[in-house]
Amino acid sequence: MTKNCAIIYQPHDLLWFSTPAALGPATSTPVPEWARGGGITTWPVVVRRDLRDPYGRLPVGLRGPQRHQRLAAWLSPDTITRHVRPEDLATQRPWINSQPPHILARHTADTRQPARLDTLPALRALDYLAPRLDSFGFPWGPTGSVGYTLATSHMACNAKSDLDLIIHVNTPLSAGDARHLGHWLDQAPGRVDVQVDTGDGAFAFNEWRHNPRNMLLKTSHGPVNIALHRGETPWRRHKMPEDTMSGPSRARTDHTHT
Repeated sequence: MTKNCAIIYQPHDLLWFSTPAALGPATSTPVPEWARGGGITTWPVVVRRDLRDPYGRLPVGLRGPQRHQRLAAWLSPDTITRHVRPEDLATQRPWINSQPPHILARHTADTRQPARLDTLPALRALDYLAPRLDSFGFPWGPTGSVGYTLATSHMACNAKSDLDLIIHVNTPLSAGDARHLGHWLDQAPGRVDVQVDTGDGAFAFNEWRHNPRNMLLKTSHGPVNIALHRGETPWRRHKMPEDTMSGPSRARTDHTHT
């Protein structure tokens, strides 16, 4: 999580910026040709999970016109001109409320034909899950190629794309809530990858469901291994309650993870 004055930028947020000079590479690798020039300000960058650099710049990733083109970079926050969160997309429903309905996303260089979003399994899954996730009561939104497509109207997903979602759950997820979420994902008409953001980091919900003994929490300081059998929890600042999901057996623990 990163902050600029009163604005908080979180991983998966999309940011537009005013000048190419605001963007600097995160490694010593030469900047590829596709990431040079004024055209890069046409596209948003996505906030990635890392600490700010010594100059106060935000950790971001740039997506190129081809699917394999990605660049880790740093962005000066005072050059940001637009900010779209996954939760904004969930609230605005651009896959429904656009004109005309179910927008025809403009194709990028590696997509030969534009496609109606409502024909894609990932978008059908999003349409199915949206009202259910709203009833869940936690902030959520689409990320990845689907979120990028909805925010820009440039096609970044195809019929094989998964639906990536982020759900912000700042207190331990109950076993009942976890069962409901798992059932909805199983019934969705497309593959869905859910990241649960605990405020301390994020973990893959499906990995937790199917292999609860050990899991990986992605944090701004790097990945952290969490072992539920040791009483650890992704919500590292909270005591694990009895009704917290801890795998198929829902074993209970009273240990505190600090």
